[in-house]
Amino acid sequence: MTRESTTLIQRLSFSKTVTWKSFACSVVLVCATTPFVQAQSESQVANVSRIPGSIVGNRMQVVGGHHNRLADAKNDIGMVDQSMPMSRMVLSLKPTAAQQSDLDQLLKDIQDPNSPSFHKWLTPEQYADRFGQNPGDIQKITDWLTAKGFTIIETARGRNWIAFSGTAQQVQQTFNTPIHHYVVNGVKHFANAKDPSVPVEIAEMVNAVHGLHDFKPHHNMRKPIANRLKNSARPNLTLGDCSSNNCYTVLAPDDIATIYNIKQLTSSNSTLCGGSPCNGTGQSIVVAGQSDILLTDIQAFQSLFSLPQTTIPTQTIYVPGGGAPGVIPGDSDESSLDLEWSSSTARNANIIFVTSNTGGGAFDSVTYAIDQDFAPVISLSYSQCEYFLFPADFTTFEQEAQKANVEGITILSASGDSGTAACDDQNEEAAQFGNFVNYPASSPEVTGVGGTFLNDANSSFNTYWNTSNTPTLASVISYIPEEAWNDTFIFWDNYNDATLASSGGGPSNCVGQDLVQNTCLYGFPKPSWQTGPGVPADGVRDVPDVALASSSFNDPYIYCSQGYCPTSAANYSLLDTNYQFTQAGGTSFATPVFAGIVAILNQYLSSNHLAPAKGLGNINPVMYQMAVTQNGNPNGPFHDIVANANSDFEDDNNSVNCEVGSSTQCGAATAESTPFGYLAGYNTGVGYDQVTGLGSVNAYNFVVSFMGTAASVTPNTISYSVLKGLSSSPIEVVYQNNTSSNITLSNVSVSPGNFALTQTCTSSPIPSHGSCAAFVSFAPNAISTVPGTLTFTDAANTNTLSVSLTGVGYDVTITNTRPVRGHATTSSTISGPGQSTTFDLSMQMIAPSNGSVGTVPTVTFDCSNLPAATTCKVSPGSLQLNASSTNFTVEITANETNRSKRLHSNASSAKQATAAGNYMATLTAHIGAATRTFYLPFTVN
Repeated sequence: MTRESTTLIQRLSFSKTVTWKSFACSVVLVCATTPFVQAQSESQVANVSRIPGSIVGNRMQVVGGHHNRLADAKNDIGMVDQSMPMSRMVLSLKPTAAQQSDLDQLLKDIQDPNSPSFHKWLTPEQYADRFGQNPGDIQKITDWLTAKGFTIIETARGRNWIAFSGTAQQVQQTFNTPIHHYVVNGVKHFANAKDPSVPVEIAEMVNAVHGLHDFKPHHNMRKPIANRLKNSARPNLTLGDCSSNNCYTVLAPDDIATIYNIKQLTSSNSTLCGGSPCNGTGQSIVVAGQSDILLTDIQAFQSLFSLPQTTIPTQTIYVPGGGAPGVIPGDSDESSLDLEWSSSTARNANIIFVTSNTGGGAFDSVTYAIDQDFAPVISLSYSQCEYFLFPADFTTFEQEAQKANVEGITILSASGDSGTAACDDQNEEAAQFGNFVNYPASSPEVTGVGGTFLNDANSSFNTYWNTSNTPTLASVISYIPEEAWNDTFIFWDNYNDATLASSGGGPSNCVGQDLVQNTCLYGFPKPSWQTGPGVPADGVRDVPDVALASSSFNDPYIYCSQGYCPTSAANYSLLDTNYQFTQAGGTSFATPVFAGIVAILNQYLSSNHLAPAKGLGNINPVMYQMAVTQNGNPNGPFHDIVANANSDFEDDNNSVNCEVGSSTQCGAATAESTPFGYLAGYNTGVGYDQVTGLGSVNAYNFVVSFMGTAASVTPNTISYSVLKGLSSSPIEVVYQNNTSSNITLSNVSVSPGNFALTQTCTSSPIPSHGSCAAFVSFAPNAISTVPGTLTFTDAANTNTLSVSLTGVGYDVTITNTRPVRGHATTSSTISGPGQSTTFDLSMQMIAPSNGSVGTVPTVTFDCSNLPAATTCKVSPGSLQLNASSTNFTVEITANETNRSKRLHSNASSAKQATAAGNYMATLTAHIGAATRTFYLPFTVN
């Protein structure tokens, strides 16, 4: 909750336009090996077989980069029992260099409005066919694992990993790595004692072997002031005594809806989402966890705040191979609040809880949710600092994050709660490891969510808060100004209590590692989209991207977990009789709230036909461009968090305490950090900063301006592939008015004549943030590529928008591939009743040399003009055409006289024989709504 530290997470493979500097790798340096490759073309690369024969396994090759820093010699207490079950392990398989290049290009194109691939999301199966492993190779690997005694749990739908289970003995014998027990911070774990090995036949295909340890993500829930309030009066949520300053403010769902202007979208009076409120209807969010929860907690939360009494989670899914984890303190709290706050933000969305009882914990939950394509939004409140991960983690799980992005899935991850000291537990008094950031928030494929502090302390109470609650327990009046979230020095100043409590942020710096020298080499390269005012020119990925309220000291959130929940405002107290908190803070709250906002964004765009219903994939490129466009406008999508001239030292940065001498980055004690050292962090400033990212959001402005603040058209390029002589189905183009005024279109036209408008809109003004649709079809009259343009002109002639059209007309032909099996080409002979003849034919698609044909309808066949008592069989019965010729056969059989005609007087029971003669059968190929015919001459003797 207030920060989820994770012990093992994973991923690395990139979609950047920048080329990653290559490093020489040896036995000393273990590098994350997936390179940045500039894509050479947009052509798809076939997943050809990479295993020429069988997997013998006589020669093995080490797969480096599996060292876990926590599993070191000083913590080693010996080998585990060899019969110990290893419940879910994953053999991660990497794409070829050509596939990775193709994927890198697609990741750019799929977010480029000028590309034909824009927002054309892949299914897991389409990903598998394009970027996954060859099915035959998958079978060979599963056969090898099975022969070694392992049980196959599942193969990824994306065909890029295989999950299996076994015992510690089988792991040691198969992968040449013993499994030992380790005691870390008093907790007993198991882990591989050295890097695993795999057969040389598959070594170049293997990213990693995961699941060899149980250092799963751990959660550290902050209970910041329990001891301080133990012997003092318990302040109430009810604000009736605020006139005498005897009140305490906490955040209810409708408070957050007011602060971030979510309510303007969700209000029952809103018609922004296709005439209805934008409340998440039709959308889904995955919450990733590693514990079970009590449904009664969610119900109590809904009841307390008068929320819709829907079933949350809509569905609970366990990652296969581990079973149900049970209710685990801390982790259960985390999942409960994630479910409560994502569902109270997007109140009609489906909330899918994916949880795991496996070694990878919540990160296995994310990987499984991506591969199964459960939802277009994933909320992840767990993280781990880059230093505690290893190269095999990054290469493997960046591959999964890239898979998510081409499937249209947006991943939101908490940036952490230890300020710049991501590797230190937030409950520690002072940092020891130095400056690091958390992963996966640092991934270029993920949106990192940081924390802010609501700056209401220096104003009179009723400036931002009412002195009484609404029926939904809300009391916030308006947006509350924000500053950097940093409770670290507040706790010390007010309670002489040292802890780490600040927004995680800074530069990525430990993706490449020297595992022998135990040092960091480099971080993720700066993504091409991470630009704009305030973005450091440091050459690496910086986090976070956005931030929302996260303080547990000032204006914390309420949540319900493990049976603890206030029943009403009147009797609410911060502590129950056992001093268990029902209020807290951290980026674990900010992340599910922002996930709810993204779900509302998806609903708005899909209901207004501005984007596919599926989702948006990586939203970072658009967000950074939005911030550039906003250019300091206070009424834009972001609340820029800047330094306050009247604020205290800690209000402007994410610096924290540190143990003097623990790292070279720990400076001498200051007045604020006494008696500890001072780990310098990063300051808030105009534009982007490494504390709050682009800032917090005005959800309404964020959603309605996501596609721009001027009029726009979606899509702005269309490609057609149509059989000559036919007309395509109309394709919708949406004209969106993103301005604050009405727009009247004076003309909507299309040219040349091969294109046609089947529906248009020019008569009525398009209201602010409204839209209209035009539908365009294409009808080729030749085998050719035809360029065209759809033009929208407003009445004021101030904003003419156009859509680039490309129509490809193609045809298909059917020909004999050779003379018909010993007979003349012009006619085939059937020697008599009961005999047959076969025509060997070929169907070929003919396309223009300067055009590319997309998906062609499946071709089916039928025969006609056959003489009586003759049958026709086409093999195969249907064809899928491509650029090359496709062969098929037609067999015509003449029936013989049924013997029953001789044995029975009832002539109707006899089968008529085919009469001798010359015939011309007709073969008809059905290609969508079109037909093509071919004539089959034959003679029956």
